[in-house]
Amino acid sequence: MRATRITGSKPGTPAVSASPRLLRRLQEDFKCGCGSWEGGSREEFQGAVLARRDGILCSVDCETFRTLRLFGKKDDVVHAMGWLQSGSLVACGLANGDVCIWDANDGSKVARWPAHNGGVLCLSSCSPQQATALNMSFVTGGADWAVRCWTSSGQQVWVGQSHNLSVRSVCICFDEGLLWSGADDKTIKTWSLAGMSTTSSSNSSDQQVEVRGSMPFGGSVLTMSHYPGNRSTRKAQVWVGGERNSIGVYDAISSALISDLKAHKGWVNCLQLAGIHMWSGSADKTAICWNAEAFQPLHVINEHSSYLRAIFSFSWQVWTVSADSSACVFVSDGVFEDMSQEQVALQKAIQQYQAQVKQLEEAKLSLQETASDSRHHLQKVNEELMQVKQQRDKEQAKNDSLNQQLNESQTQSSES
Repeated sequence: MRATRITGSKPGTPAVSASPRLLRRLQEDFKCGCGSWEGGSREEFQGAVLARRDGILCSVDCETFRTLRLFGKKDDVVHAMGWLQSGSLVACGLANGDVCIWDANDGSKVARWPAHNGGVLCLSSCSPQQATALNMSFVTGGADWAVRCWTSSGQQVWVGQSHNLSVRSVCICFDEGLLWSGADDKTIKTWSLAGMSTTSSSNSSDQQVEVRGSMPFGGSVLTMSHYPGNRSTRKAQVWVGGERNSIGVYDAISSALISDLKAHKGWVNCLQLAGIHMWSGSADKTAICWNAEAFQPLHVINEHSSYLRAIFSFSWQVWTVSADSSACVFVSDGVFEDMSQEQVALQKAIQQYQAQVKQLEEAKLSLQETASDSRHHLQKVNEELMQVKQQRDKEQAKNDSLNQQLNESQTQSSES
């Protein structure tokens, strides 16, 4: 794999108005890829894994962009990938219908089993929090028209069969309690995660989950991505792309169409959330970075000479994978802006807690001076004061950690 270094001025925190800075261009015929979860232990892999068209997997250091290891099996064509909650395991959906789990640290095969008849076409993995709550690791869709949920050991937790053609996209909306799926039958289906949890506890892999809702799309659904909403409104959305030139933005709970975005001139093959920005990749050879709140394109990126196959993110980076036998790595300003918004919210919460602490301390002093018979009331105030102080310290710790992450990310971005 050949990496081309992109030179330029030394950046600070990227501004929204600035076009995303291209960090690297990797010359390799990749098909798809995924980035690891952040915040893991030192034993857990930190970086990206990409699948070549010949089935070989490449683990990449996202600071030096050096290939760390080649593993996998040649001719095991990978259609979809996802990082599992363990930190080092990558799930791959194969063209022959199998799912294979690999350890990115040493390139060893952990498990393999038949998952779909005809091919695994899409895969969405659970975050560590989601995996614990739902007792499952990832969801797949396949050429057998089914949506299936799995543990990392290969146990099928549940199956949903409501589509009439191949399922090409699945999207977990954990906070809304829903799973979305899209297929070649030109429909979008929603499923209740609560029903899946019930099925999981019964250990019945044959039990089917009933579809919650269905809506037409107007073309084969090729990609979906969940946007949880900004930190003030929290109006969650699901962005959907496919065999039409527009992107449908839907309310994640009601499934109502919010907006139909027309900016691409070809099918929309891939979507990826990065901070508060949504990235889309198309058959028209472009990637577009969107303001997910205003539904406005911020940047149109013309770095590829053929259609885009996949987009994924790692930390403050966004990777675009194209049929021109290259992958481009960009600095995502949306990640920095999202972190900045969280920092502002935390600082505001800290100020509120500090005001409450001051008020309670004044009340405590007043009680101590004037009410010897108010011991019970004083005790309650002390308990409340301790609780507020603990909450304030917790928010302060979050703010300090976020500030450290922001500084480290900016330093890494500058050094790249």
